[in-house]
Order: sequence, then C-alpha cells, then structure tokens
Amino acid sequence: MKNVLKMKRLLALVILGSVTHLFQACGVFQPKTEERVRDVPEFFTYKHINAAPKKISEAARAVVRIGTQMGAGTGFFISQSGLLMTNNHVVGTDNCSIEGCYLQLTFGFERGNKADSNTYFAEPLFSDTNLDVSVFQIRDEKGGPAFRPPHFLKVVHKTAPALMGERLYFVGHPGGELKKWVATEVVDYDKIKFSTDNLALGGSSGSPYLNADGDVVGILHSTHIGSDNLTRHGYSTVSFGTSSSAILEALGSDSGSLSIYRANQNQSSFKNPSVLEVNEDNAELILTILSNSRKELPSTSTVQEAALLGFAEQKCDDFLGENKPIIEKLTLYCYQVPIQHIKTLTQDRRWKWDARMSRFADVLHDANHSSSALRVLQSIDQAIDDDSKLVRRLKNGLQRYGVPLSFELAEQLTDVGILNYEGKHLQSYIENYSRQAHFEKYYVKIIFSMFNLNQLRLLGGDVIKKTVARALGDGNITLGDYLIVEAFAYRHFPDLLN
Repeated sequence: MKNVLKMKRLLALVILGSVTHLFQACGVFQPKTEERVRDVPEFFTYKHINAAPKKISEAARAVVRIGTQMGAGTGFFISQSGLLMTNNHVVGTDNCSIEGCYLQLTFGFERGNKADSNTYFAEPLFSDTNLDVSVFQIRDEKGGPAFRPPHFLKVVHKTAPALMGERLYFVGHPGGELKKWVATEVVDYDKIKFSTDNLALGGSSGSPYLNADGDVVGILHSTHIGSDNLTRHGYSTVSFGTSSSAILEALGSDSGSLSIYRANQNQSSFKNPSVLEVNEDNAELILTILSNSRKELPSTSTVQEAALLGFAEQKCDDFLGENKPIIEKLTLYCYQVPIQHIKTLTQDRRWKWDARMSRFADVLHDANHSSSALRVLQSIDQAIDDDSKLVRRLKNGLQRYGVPLSFELAEQLTDVGILNYEGKHLQSYIENYSRQAHFEKYYVKIIFSMFNLNQLRLLGGDVIKKTVARALGDGNITLGDYLIVEAFAYRHFPDLLN
C-alpha cells in the first residue's frame, strides 16, 4: 500500500506547482447562463451509487474509472463486445498511438461494493477532437480476445436543443475517486453541445449523461471552474457536454446503438510514433504520446530512441539556458523524460540528467515553488526506489531551500522515516494538527502522514480513523480532499461509510 501511495504522489508531480485536472475546454461554446450556486452537503449525502434511482444504479455498472500515467478519468462501455467511450482528452489522439495503449480500468469502485481493477489493452477505433470523444476496443491483452464487460449502455439519438430543460443524470469518478451520480438539468445549448447546472470535478471527464431510462444522451467533457478551491459551503455549477446525436452522426451510425459503425475509417486521427521520423516538428508530440503509453520508447529503431532522448536533452538544456524559462516545457523535457526512462539510461547519462533536474529544481525555487523543487530533487532516486539516496537528497534539499515545516513536508519526511525537523517532533506535530491554522485544507496530507507513522509502528489505526471521520464530517474540507479521504476510508475503514 505504501508503494502505491508513493507512486500516486510521484505521478502527481508531472505538472508541478499546480493542481492538474483532466478537464479542458473544447470548442468555442460558452455558457449564456449565470453561475448557479447550491448547498454542497446534498452532493455528499445523497449522491452515492447505492442511493441512485434503480435504472441509474443499473446503468452505473457500465461506468469505469480510467487510469493512465497522467491521471484518472471516466469512461463507459457501449457494447457487449467491449467498446469503451470516453473523452479524447482523457485517452485519445495526444496520448495513445494507433497501435493502442494500456489502461487501468476499475469496476465497482463505489460505496458498498468491492472494486475490481485490472490493466487492459485499448485499441483505438474513433476519435473526434472537436466533440472530445474517443472509442476504443478493449482487450484483455494486446492481440487477445475482446473484453466482455459486465454491463453496457445504449446510446440513443438526442440533439442538444431537444435536451433543453430535461432532467439528466451523470455518473463518474470525480477526483478520480469513488463513483458518484448527480442529478442535473440542461440550461443552455448550441448545435451540438450543451451546459448543465451540475458540478464536475476533475476525473469526471468522460462521464455519460443519462436520461431517466439509463440511456446515454451525451458525454460530459469540461467545466470552467477550479473546483478544488471550493468547499462544501457552496460552489459554482456549470458543466458542458456533447449531445449523443452529434456523436452518432460522427460515427456514421443511423441507429441508436453503437454495435456497428464506421470506426476504422477514423483511425488516421491517431498518431503512430513508431513510424514517424523524429524531427523538430514532431518530437514533442511523440514524447507526449509516449508519456501515456506503456511503451517507453518506439521499439522499431534504436536510432529513433537515441534521437528522442537526444532531442529531450537538447531542449532541456536550451530552456534551462533562458532567462525566464517556461515551466511547462521544462517539466516535459527536464522531468517527464528522465522519470519515465531513468531505468534504461546508462550511469553516465543518469548523472547528466541528475544535474539537469537539479538545475530545474533551482528554477522552480526561484519561481517560489520550493516544495515542488524539493520533490524534483527526490524524484530520480524515488523512481528507482533507492531510499538511502532519497533521504540524503531530501535532507540536502531542505538545507538548500530552507523549506518551512508544513503538513505537505511532514508527509514527505515521515514517508522516508525522518521524525524530527527544525527541532520539532513530527509525530507530535501531526497528532496535534488541529492547533495549526487552516488545518482543514490539508486533511489528505495529515492522514497520509499518519499512515506513514502507522507503517513505522508509531501511531495506532484508531487515531487515523478518528481523523478520517472528522474530515468526512468537516464542512470546510475541500471537495477534492473529501473524495480522496472518502476513498481512503473505503479501503481502510469501510464502516465509516455505512
């Protein structure tokens, strides 16, 4: 479990210094309606799958959590033969090659149920970046038989104008955590897209919009607020979807079912990095695709492998040499590449990447991202699970940047067994968390720190359970943290969710 938490934190560093959502705006459609504000407690009290209307609860069986190297989203099966639909920005043209990619699909990740998670091969069949929709053939393994899901949904024709004022439901994995359902209403539309008055947290991308019969009438793809900054006291509620009719027309289907459609004609929308010659124009795209692919590098040519890594090294050095380097570019070339391929590099190249990442950390520190800088310094050693080097690097980084004690830092320190910092005993600091100002914003860090102490046999599970219960009942907890804490309770203290 601890290694899983380590990997979760490591992958969360891909975009540094900010919270990364899987949501992104698509097209030019903008809402004409004003923001709507609701009381949030209803979201938590009445929106668990086991409390959904019967047909929505049955439909939810076809909805799965999609895990990629970049995060999590939602998808749903639309045929008994294993066709999976989701947003293109969750899995699609920018992060899955024409050969396919591996995805982690989790079924039944919800209150009152036992989750079943496995890795499957996703063979791309269709993608439309404007509609933000992709369809994949899911297989147990590459070249293997089609996966047969336990349930699938029917997609019926419904235009965006016809949805106006209709009560809908969407089912997804907000925050990438436990499955939820939300009742909503269509409040605005254009020709193919519509807006609804519901909240959609990151991770909900790719959720199906369902009618009262549990049939798909649209797919959710974006929201326009930073939801994690809002608490249970209230939030803005406008999200956007694409109508099922627009999707069916793009697929070339004249019926309300997607069991047969002209998918193969659309495979050209997917890029295949293994057959592209690496050059200045496409290298960045190839590296981005590979960041979400099981294949570390194209296997067809060692020359191409050398070209890709060489390109990343060159671009990293170029951006590090600029007066005001772009953090996002540095993250791709100076961070994502070495983290993903560190085990394949020679010792000499590791040392060079180590030096680059150290310089990258200095850039982050200068940009007032000391905590992110500290994490970069740890990353290479953490990626190869070298705890002794990780501890030394962590201590050196603390001296280098003078990072003040915080709940985030306490989690990192306790994770590697460091129990004292700046003359403070971390166990006491964590156990007395409520004495710190605004502690309710850091419940996840506090609970993970307690978990670390528990693994060191220094803290009992009863203390963690009490803190988890308090977090779940605290109206000031952020929505994103609530979902993570709820998922933690699901795994360790399921009785708290009864």
